[in-house]
Amino acid sequence: TDDLQKLGAKIDYTNQTVQLKNRCIPLVIERTTPLKPTRLEYVNHITIPVKIENVPVVVPEFEINGIIFPDCIATARDFHVTINIPVEHSTPEEICCIEPMDVDPLLEYNIKKPDIQENDFNITQLIRTDHLSPDEKQKILELCQKYKTVFHFEGTDLTCTHHVKHKIRTTDDIPIYQKPLRYPPVLQEEINLQVQKLIDNKIVRPSISPYSSQV
Repeated sequence: TDDLQKLGAKIDYTNQTVQLKNRCIPLVIERTTPLKPTRLEYVNHITIPVKIENVPVVVPEFEINGIIFPDCIATARDFHVTINIPVEHSTPEEICCIEPMDVDPLLEYNIKKPDIQENDFNITQLIRTDHLSPDEKQKILELCQKYKTVFHFEGTDLTCTHHVKHKIRTTDDIPIYQKPLRYPPVLQEEINLQVQKLIDNKIVRPSISPYSSQV
């Protein structure tokens, strides 16, 4: 650098050139990163040149020396980004990247956070505990207060979960008798064929109810 200053040279990192008097010389930046032998883990990193600086960027997938670098997000500083190296080789590798890589600036992004409504009310005031012993009352109130977010209170949205499902039968299913509709024997085979197609296409499904219909 001192020698270049003595010659009055100017380094243009944007255009990757060195201006010396009336001459414009392409600037070639060479960086090498030796790797230690390892297997199937992120063990080192590499610094590669890019064409933009000081912004988050999306680095596309690329390959050097048979090593594939997947897509990643990094921050460009001084026209360089540092990314991890996924190593799948048992021998050391020397990686050299000279040409600046085309990357996309990540100027606009929106990180969505889950909308979690916290119940800020005291659930213990809504529970009737007159019939409980002191020990039972304490355990019930502690349990309800710990999991108070599962309770619904006025002014919040009523939600549900699909992690657990069950059925509540309020009455017994009483079988009924319905006189089956008689089909002409000549149509029975075609009817069975059409019903089977409906089942195969998941339009109908076999019934498990005690009623007379089988589908």
